[in-house]
Amino acid sequence: MRTVEARGGAGSKDDGVAQTYSSLPPIEGRKFICKRCRRVYPYPEDDGRPIRCECGWWYWNERGKIREAFRQRIDPPPS
Repeated sequence: MRTVEARGGAGSKDDGVAQTYSSLPPIEGRKFICKRCRRVYPYPEDDGRPIRCECGWWYWNERGKIREAFRQRIDPPPS
């Protein structure tokens, strides 16, 4: 089991540490860190599957450049 510590994202005043538990083995090799919540993931492969961070951001490696997009997990209720 892997324990991942995540600190507050950019501009966060929260000094607390969130822990994410995973049954995946520890990450070896190049790592990717989410800019917002600081969670650590294996670096995305070139033109491979995207990384979906727990904070809602998605990251893709397109020909060596990281592309990012926010996708809300649950749609807000209609007004």
